[in-house]
Amino acid sequence: MTYLQAKPLRGINRVLSQSPILNISWPLVIGVLSAIGVLVFSRYQTLGDPDTFLHLRIGQWIIDHSAIPRVDLFSHSLVGEKWIAHEWLSGVILATVYRLGGWGGLVLLVAACLSITLAYLMDYLQKRVPPIYAIFFTGLTFFAVSTHLLARPHILVWPLLVIWVGTLITAQEQNRRPPFWLIGLMILWVNLHGSFIFGIAIILPIALEAIILSPAQLRRSTIQNWLAFFVIASLACLINPQGFAGAIFPLQILNLQHLGAIHEWMPYQFKGINPLEILLFTYFILALLGLLRLPIIRIVMVVGLVHMALTHNRYVSILGLVSPLLIARSFGQSYDEKFKNETASRLDPWFLSLTGQASTPAIVLSLLFIGTTALWTSHLGRYSPPQHIEAKAAIDAYQSINHPGPGLNDYRFGGALIYRNIPVFIDGRADLYDKKVMGPYIEAMIDGKASAIEKIIHEYQITWALLNPDSSAVAYFDTKANWQRYYSDSNAVIYVFKATK
Repeated sequence: MTYLQAKPLRGINRVLSQSPILNISWPLVIGVLSAIGVLVFSRYQTLGDPDTFLHLRIGQWIIDHSAIPRVDLFSHSLVGEKWIAHEWLSGVILATVYRLGGWGGLVLLVAACLSITLAYLMDYLQKRVPPIYAIFFTGLTFFAVSTHLLARPHILVWPLLVIWVGTLITAQEQNRRPPFWLIGLMILWVNLHGSFIFGIAIILPIALEAIILSPAQLRRSTIQNWLAFFVIASLACLINPQGFAGAIFPLQILNLQHLGAIHEWMPYQFKGINPLEILLFTYFILALLGLLRLPIIRIVMVVGLVHMALTHNRYVSILGLVSPLLIARSFGQSYDEKFKNETASRLDPWFLSLTGQASTPAIVLSLLFIGTTALWTSHLGRYSPPQHIEAKAAIDAYQSINHPGPGLNDYRFGGALIYRNIPVFIDGRADLYDKKVMGPYIEAMIDGKASAIEKIIHEYQITWALLNPDSSAVAYFDTKANWQRYYSDSNAVIYVFKATK
């Protein structure tokens, strides 16, 4: 017996499924639980990235000036250098939400994006696999993205990513042309985050599978439909502040000389219980059980996603979001074939009872519950950036002495300094600093080479420094008579230059 042939509902299950008010659904349940989980349990993680400060400051500048910066305005090391805010729309959204709701508003935004993403994924999966497995795969996705739950631009495009890929796969599976309303999604995506290039790239294998599986008499029209969609979607990428240069910007990022020095671009490290290992082991076990028999093109796509995740930390979330979409239909078919003669359990009808559409009152009540939780947790003062990146006390101490001149800062403090309107030596904009600043920074601040530190001090006329207490450069400044340790705590150390008489 397949999961679609479960026994009719009885008793309370039947009442719940027919009630216009209590008619909930698995996507709604998943959406509410994920949002509440972020609001209640994510105290520091969502605000624990230095680039959040950077995007807030850039977004606020764009709002204040009604323009997108085209040169660097926030550093002293490369001020005036050609640079454009590629993720300008994300900055505007983040700054607007922060202005309206503070740090709690940003956490609520993260919760909302995750909620929409997982709710859509659950809805997509439950149409292809038994509900219990749809919940299981959605849980795996949550685990895969959990380390990337940050108030940064990528979180804003997670819903776009799953809707884009899910809609294209649905069109392919139903032998329909891809819907052109997705083009509007791409225009939004290209101005939010550089991962739009993945959305363009994945059209090709999905289109190829659609062409191969289409009936012979429809193959020509299938080719034309998917080719037209690919061309129009590619042209939509040109609708950004830089046009063609903005469209190829994500490819240029991959060629940066010092990209590997940034944590999120480093190869994945298997330490302890980690999301990628669990995801890979799960798929491996399912394949051994004969429940994953993917077509060759889907295999190539999944292998490609795994390669991306192993190559760069930041792509683990894409693997977690996209791979369930790719395997769902094959898993559902294999499951039906393997267990077609099995008797449904007593729980199957209950799980199936929540696979329909949630009622409007249930959705409204869920939104009210999430909103009330957000207000309550914000009132408790739960949300604030961790001090190891904000260094509020240290920066307050620096501003109190009004020490003039350019500063040398640790990479992690770049965003916080920009947020406080203090020009930085370096921050999270790898595309800006790669050629001229990143190399010397690595030698000085990571390798701790005295000659590299002295060269930076001389070349940039450094008069003060804000360092991580564990920085290799701390030993250098502690041994120099003309550098005074002005402030220190467990999060940051400040040195100021004292000219010798």
